[in-house]
Amino acid sequence: MIYNLFNINYMRNFTSIFLVIFLLFIVGCTSQKEKELSSENSKKATVSYIETPDNISSLLVKNTCIACHDTNKHKVGPSFRNISSKNYSVEKIIKLIVRPNPKNWPSYPEMIPIDDLNQDDARNIAIWIKSLD
Repeated sequence: MIYNLFNINYMRNFTSIFLVIFLLFIVGCTSQKEKELSSENSKKATVSYIETPDNISSLLVKNTCIACHDTNKHKVGPSFRNISSKNYSVEKIIKLIVRPNPKNWPSYPEMIPIDDLNQDDARNIAIWIKSLD
């Protein structure tokens, strides 16, 4: 009888200790993965997001560029960073703003030409886009 009581208590203690160790192991693994994911996401966020300067932002609003484009992400048209990655010259970017060529961006809807764009505005926007690469 005493042997039976000892055996039951031993099993309860063993089970409790095993569960505690198992839970600590699971929590430890989960928190490590969360730390790694959090670290990766914060690195991506700091590397991949570019703030648009106020002077350029006002030009993009004034000329309705932001209706279809964004600095960091695809909207109706490609992102400004995506345009920059094509390594066009400043003059080529200005030409594509004034007279878009659908062959350059076949997977996007055709851009409407912007004939009334001030040349200084176009140059400032193009220089900024070029600086993103």
